[in-house]
Amino acid sequence: MGGPRGVLPHRLRPPGHARGCGVLAGGGGRHALGRRAARPAGEEVQLGPAGRGGDRRGGSAAGLRGPGAQRHRAARAGPRQRVDGRGGRRRGEGRLGSADPARSATGLLALARVNASTAEEGGGAGRGGGAEARAAATARSLAERTSDSDEQTLSTLPRDDSGTEEGNPRRNQALILSEQAAYRPNARAGGTPRLRLLYPEDGTAGLDYPYTVLNDDSLTTARARAATRFLTFLAEDGSRRILAGHGFRPAGGKAVAAVTRTAGGRAPQPYGVVPASGPSGAALDTALGMWTITVQSARLSTVVDVSASMADPVPGRRGETRMDVTKASLLRALARFTPEDEIGLWEFSRRLDGARDHRELVPTRRLGRRGPDGSTQRDALTAAFGALEPVPGGATGLYDTTLAAYRKARDGYAEGRFNAVVVLTDGSDQDEGGIAREALVGELKRLADPDRPVPVIAIAVGPDAGLSACEAVAEATGGTARQVDAPAQIDAVILEAIVSASRAGGRGAR
Repeated sequence: MGGPRGVLPHRLRPPGHARGCGVLAGGGGRHALGRRAARPAGEEVQLGPAGRGGDRRGGSAAGLRGPGAQRHRAARAGPRQRVDGRGGRRRGEGRLGSADPARSATGLLALARVNASTAEEGGGAGRGGGAEARAAATARSLAERTSDSDEQTLSTLPRDDSGTEEGNPRRNQALILSEQAAYRPNARAGGTPRLRLLYPEDGTAGLDYPYTVLNDDSLTTARARAATRFLTFLAEDGSRRILAGHGFRPAGGKAVAAVTRTAGGRAPQPYGVVPASGPSGAALDTALGMWTITVQSARLSTVVDVSASMADPVPGRRGETRMDVTKASLLRALARFTPEDEIGLWEFSRRLDGARDHRELVPTRRLGRRGPDGSTQRDALTAAFGALEPVPGGATGLYDTTLAAYRKARDGYAEGRFNAVVVLTDGSDQDEGGIAREALVGELKRLADPDRPVPVIAIAVGPDAGLSACEAVAEATGGTARQVDAPAQIDAVILEAIVSASRAGGRGAR
């Protein structure tokens, strides 16, 4: 039952052929925290790291939560003291390295904690206080020193105590690392710990490894029984000893003195505190969305429906229309982007600008760009979002507008950025004289260039929106479609959709 390359911590073997764990935190086609992706042919079981409390999607999980459950604990340098590869403590800023949150469960947990901490300091995400800006700044700084995995992160430490190595700006002075990842090099060092750990005083989350049987029509009775027998095998004493011998904690996350000592934990560090619940699935999606738009600057054309139905009231939001709530949500989303991101705005209905169903309100430019009057692109977008109003009696010219926006975004493609068209609509296409759905999908497929990807991210707002049409359009461009029940969810869904589209290959060369 071999797993996909770069996905499993180690390959699964039939009973009697188990291997020790050489753990690399995820990667490849499936995120380390168990996000669903294409299933490699012949794969019946997945075993991958997941943050406690995190959302796990795909398959039916027979999680190792009884005897045999193995976990390792994420440890990092504290907020004021940094720990280097030789155990020396440094105050103030230092060169801090981490595994890429898009590839590593350890890196993603760290990023999620950064987001939570800055949100608390700023009064919550989207509530002012500069929380989003601080989180983005921290992420951008961290991104300068990320590696693909914990294993590669370890190689960025100084190789010896020489001044040349210690002063090398490419060498990190501290790492965000899991306890288990630190265990391996220390165990190889033969009793002289190469690494020493600082555990956060406010606690940290654990990484566990749920055992997931992927149920579908190809899972025969014989294979299902083999998967069950292998799960039993993993729970046996001999298997647990193998895992413990490679630095994993037992079920429940309780520290084992010998393991922690080898990993580099020392009193009075609070290594004995049982790991707390990890971030929610929504928090992880938000962290990944912020990471995507922070680390690789985006170029987005935002296309907003202003047809008459956008004036309909929103249930439970006294006196507010779909447009009111949509505008507020777009402003929250705008706050998460950096001055280096490029964003523009179109509005559309039907026959909005002569024979055209759309109108460009703000050209796609860098948010930090200043005009002759000193105002920025962000200021222009903020004003334009606030001025959006439904067109009385306006119908929905969705298909013609989508094609026009895609063509312009394709012509203005920016290398090295995440290019996309974000379309928000609360209805279906109502332009009888415009392009038909099948013709639109065919033309988008013809225009799509895998070397210069511009995915369409289609957000269907409310119960009347045509989700199936949005899905067809998005799929033709390598994008993604989402339906939201309420406009207030738009900002979170945009971030989630950006992550999904970027993983599907909708990004340019870095």
